[in-house]
Amino acid sequence: MGNYNYSIIIPHKNTPILLQRCLDSIPERQDIQIIIVDDNSDPHLVDFKNFPGSNRNNTEIYFTKEGKGAGFARNVGLKQAKGKWILFADADDYYNPNAFSTLDSYINTSYDIIYYFANSVDSKTGLKSQREKDLEKFYKKYQPNNIRSTDYIRFKNWVPWNKMIRYSFWKKHTIYFDEIPFGNDLNFSLKLSFLAREFHIDTSRIYCLTYSNNSITYTRRSYEKEALSIILRAQLNVYFRKIKRPLWHQFLFIYILQTFHRKGLKYTLGYISFLIYHGILIIKKIKRKKQEIKDFLSLHNK
Repeated sequence: MGNYNYSIIIPHKNTPILLQRCLDSIPERQDIQIIIVDDNSDPHLVDFKNFPGSNRNNTEIYFTKEGKGAGFARNVGLKQAKGKWILFADADDYYNPNAFSTLDSYINTSYDIIYYFANSVDSKTGLKSQREKDLEKFYKKYQPNNIRSTDYIRFKNWVPWNKMIRYSFWKKHTIYFDEIPFGNDLNFSLKLSFLAREFHIDTSRIYCLTYSNNSITYTRRSYEKEALSIILRAQLNVYFRKIKRPLWHQFLFIYILQTFHRKGLKYTLGYISFLIYHGILIIKKIKRKKQEIKDFLSLHNK
């Protein structure tokens, strides 16, 4: 470990001008380590001899040739982090003025994770956009003593940019990003949130997101429901074990709850009949999920 308070990991590909804007939003301080991981950028689009950050203090640049995406790039960065706290930024986004003045107040706290909020602008016009609107409703309703509003922020934030993660907490569990084309950050974010024993939510808009209609982030992501399903089952599993109920009770509860939520009471009775007639299929599904839930819960017990 060095004498850094922050390690900021920035994956990059083919956007040097935006990357420079991101770097310009980060104060050049001796306690800030910046780690840029270039994901095999096109040499026709990027001048590697004058790469952004190359003349900046405490900035490390790693050029990868694998082209495995942002998840892989972030994992490379994690292995080089030396700061007390880990932050992630996307190359096309940036930090708002006075962001680090706010973050500085948490340097010596004992929290595992600090969650914070953002604003957003259109990447072409610079005008205000609604990229953060899905999360904003949770932050507006946030109440420190309300467990439900707190869990919404913890478990509905499937992005790395809204968290400041204590290095020692991350190192204890050593969770990496999935190295897949998109959605690489979902499991990383959910698992760390699930494992965090001490956390704090700051509603300040620390970060600025940029919006583009072509961004892969805004393509339809079917994996989100599956990931939330794992979290829900994992949390219910803890509860059902406490009251000494078998696992199949949990699945029955979830199916009824989801059906009631989507269709209403009159569909619930019909769905119970469906569960009875398709019992064998459901049992097979429970067996497939059982090990997945067990593996997920084992992280919490480390």
